[in-house]
Amino acid sequence: MVFTLFSSLCMTILPLSIVISISSDSWLGAWVGLELNTMAFISILAFDEKVMGEAKLKYFLVQSVSSFMLLLGGLLPFLKIGSCIIIVSLLFKAGLAPLHFWFPPIVKTLSWFATILLLTVQKFIPLSLLSYSFSSDSELLLKLAVLSCAGVGALGGFGELHLRKLLSFSSISHGGWILVSFFSPSALWVLYYLMYCYFSGMTMLFLMNLNKTHMVHMEEGLLPLEGVFFSCLLLALGGMPPLAGFYPKLLVLSSLINMNTVMLVLMLMFSIVTLFYYVRVSFPLILMSSVNYSSSAGSVHRSTMMLGSATLWGLPVLIMFV
Repeated sequence: MVFTLFSSLCMTILPLSIVISISSDSWLGAWVGLELNTMAFISILAFDEKVMGEAKLKYFLVQSVSSFMLLLGGLLPFLKIGSCIIIVSLLFKAGLAPLHFWFPPIVKTLSWFATILLLTVQKFIPLSLLSYSFSSDSELLLKLAVLSCAGVGALGGFGELHLRKLLSFSSISHGGWILVSFFSPSALWVLYYLMYCYFSGMTMLFLMNLNKTHMVHMEEGLLPLEGVFFSCLLLALGGMPPLAGFYPKLLVLSSLINMNTVMLVLMLMFSIVTLFYYVRVSFPLILMSSVNYSSSAGSVHRSTMMLGSATLWGLPVLIMFV
């Protein structure tokens, strides 16, 4: 992707729009920040030659419809239907189930850089606004979204071979855990979101450096150390104990132990299914290494690998004392 002055400006607007949305005391201000964020990301897509024009158009249409719904819900603040419309629009905008139908197909056609932004940065404002709009009136709708995200994320990624699409279903699954953490009295969802962004971002940066998009070609050109490191990243993202990705889920479960037990059990069952397809990807990488060593594979930043490895095992110790 060739960064021009305009695309660099758009990258600057992204964090600015986040600050505007989360600091606003009205839905109109939050909507303005959200629209600024959307237009900045669409502008980044416009300058990304690796992204197909059809994907850009689909993303624009989805965001336009969801923004209209959000504005409509904000105009009905005293009606129960207004809060429901707001929640539905934010779920739609974030690509969370059951309004996820547009999300995996678009992610599949993006570049790795755009995928990193869409799966991490672009989710923060909708999730923040969802946490603000949570109330007893919308509790049933939110629980439906939680179970939908867990189920779609687990079953949708099962058997998926395209790496970007697989990570999109992983994002939906983690979205369910973030939504269920809204029921916690503390801002636990922020910690979960940051941990998800770290492991998901590290995974996608690794794949971007290797220029891999399909699971079939993952073993090609990988050093044994790189294969083990990437496998640990995937397993941490899936929440396998004792890796660091397991602890946010443990914190969520411990804080909601008195909640609906059936829903938490279903969440755990779907998480096991999700972890299974991470193991399915990771196991061959640990056992197999390519005979042909390519310079591109060897050029993956060793400092990044060392930092990631330290964090994989070091974060659990830190979290235990939080």
